[in-house]
Amino acid sequence: MSRFLLWLAVLSTASAALAADPPPSRQPTQMRFAAASRARPPEPVGAGASARIPTPDAEAVKEDESFADVPQPIDAYLSAVPPPDPRPPQWGSLEQPIREPLQLPTYNYVVAGPPRRVIQRESLQPYQRPIEDPDRLSYDDDMLNMPINLYRPDGIAPAGVTGDHTLKAGHALFSYHYSAVGYQASQTGSHVDTLAEVLNRFTYAPRRMYKQQHLFLLEYAPTDDLTVMLQLPFEQNSISYGLRDGSRLNDSYTQLGDISLWALYALKRWQHQQIHANLGISIPTNLLQTLDQFSVPGSVHLSYPLRPGSGSYDLMPGLTYRGQTERWTWGVQSIATIRTGRNRYQYELGNQIDINAWAWRRVSRRLALSGRLHGMGWGNIRGADPNLTANLVETNSPNLQGGTRVDLLFGGNYYWPWVRVPGSYFSLESGFPIYQTLHGPQPRATWLLFGAWNMMW
Repeated sequence: MSRFLLWLAVLSTASAALAADPPPSRQPTQMRFAAASRARPPEPVGAGASARIPTPDAEAVKEDESFADVPQPIDAYLSAVPPPDPRPPQWGSLEQPIREPLQLPTYNYVVAGPPRRVIQRESLQPYQRPIEDPDRLSYDDDMLNMPINLYRPDGIAPAGVTGDHTLKAGHALFSYHYSAVGYQASQTGSHVDTLAEVLNRFTYAPRRMYKQQHLFLLEYAPTDDLTVMLQLPFEQNSISYGLRDGSRLNDSYTQLGDISLWALYALKRWQHQQIHANLGISIPTNLLQTLDQFSVPGSVHLSYPLRPGSGSYDLMPGLTYRGQTERWTWGVQSIATIRTGRNRYQYELGNQIDINAWAWRRVSRRLALSGRLHGMGWGNIRGADPNLTANLVETNSPNLQGGTRVDLLFGGNYYWPWVRVPGSYFSLESGFPIYQTLHGPQPRATWLLFGAWNMMW
């Protein structure tokens, strides 16, 4: 009972203390200050006393002026230009939707390499390379191992040069070449002989001579490094002789020449340049041995310059270098002709060497212009045909057939691809000798003309 009375006394004391001192208000401090300022009345202004106006702090005024021009967030939002409408999706129609280009990542793929060297291997030749665009894979494979782009107007050599390029494996080329060389008067060394000077030594004197050739050429590449070539020439030669009495005698002959087989093998390729070997052999057609109207002693018919071919097996080794840039293509070629023995008529033509240096300038996608220097040297005939009388005319003398000549030629090439023939070229070239020295008297060349039509697929 006493404990209960003690607790009751404590509670009574606490209740009396709470009633005397109420708890503070929960309003914010600034609100209580504002209430206090509103509750305080303004001070009265007496008649003799000056009015007391509160002056704001100078630092506060300066701070307010510095933020006067800064727009408030609500003002910036209301004055902002609305953003443009989003671009509508380009989906196309339901029947013809718009297809975006497919961008594939670049990876290293294992692809089958083209055949190389002499023969095609049975197993594939795999190699790795990065591929960015699958659509260009066919074009890249077609240009692989081809530092010289042949599908250009300057892709092949001028019309007077053959064996200047190698083809891509599986590709072929067929072409027709025409050449004509005109001769007038005679020359001994660098001296041009008059008709009287020649007639003082011989009964007949050549006045004019024309040598024409129709050459059919076929190329095929079993591999990227090897290209085989077949040449089939038709010779058409004619000579006009002059006599002491002023009369003239014409002699001409047309026949199939010696067939040539070639192997063009690439030795080195680098940075749009290439060197390849030219290995050829000339096979006689034996038409010289079966001619019905062959020369007889005391006749000028069918002298040495009129005869088609050499009548013997000839070796023709050589080298060709070519280079190419965006607008230019150039090349140098050297080919020798080595006779291997005498023919049935007991004579052998002299060895010969041909050197060509040319340059192309591509002026448009279809047209290119060229300049070429052609140098050649050939020896005298070894042995003699007993049916030819040597002192009758200079063209019958085996010791008056050698010489050296340098020609300057200019030409053009028009590239006209067809649907079925992606490589079609029309070439024309013409020039004249700028230097010649002859073991004469011998007919001197005065002009040259070449034309060609090449078709590659």
